Amino acid sequence: MKETYASSGACIRDFDALNAAVLSRGLDLKSLRDPWGNPYRFSFQPSELVYQIVVQSTGHNIPRDLYEPFAVWTSSIDYFEQGARKDRLRDLQTLSLYRVISSRR
Repeated sequence: MKETYASSGACIRDFDALNAAVLSRGLDLKSLRDPWGNPYRFSFQPSELVYQIVVQSTGHNIPRDLYEPFAVWTSSIDYFEQGARKDRLRDLQTLSLYRVISSRR
């Protein structure tokens, strides 16, 4: 997730995009199972200033109408990290240009 965001600025926002990203590394998320043999559930959600992918398990043999999935793994990225990096770079470029112009006076 972080590599995709760093290289393209785009967040992985659904299961198909996430599975495609990890399939390129030889892992099929559809084949993963929790210790009880159930497929993992994936949710994609903003949470304040971060965007999260949460992997959940339903646990052991609980009827579907009663289970409350629990998180087994979370990946987060800062929504504004890349924009802030660009702003800092722009500010450094402006400062460098200012120094060059000032030194010529």
